[in-house]
Amino acid sequence: MISLAEIPSCLFPWEMKLAAEHLAAGGSVHDIPQMSKEGVLEDFSDAGPGKAPVQSM
Repeated sequence: MISLAEIPSCLFPWEMKLAAEHLAAGGSVHDIPQMSKEGVLEDFSDAGPGKAPVQSM
């Protein structure tokens, strides 16, 4: 996860688990920003039913 400091991107807390799994499987840290934009990293399994966080800008 330390390698995430190399990219100019900020992950949401609920994206960290799948980002870590991607890196552990040999994926590139440089894939992470695009995966985040596409919603591939969104994992609300720990939040429980109906408790997905609200994203606001």
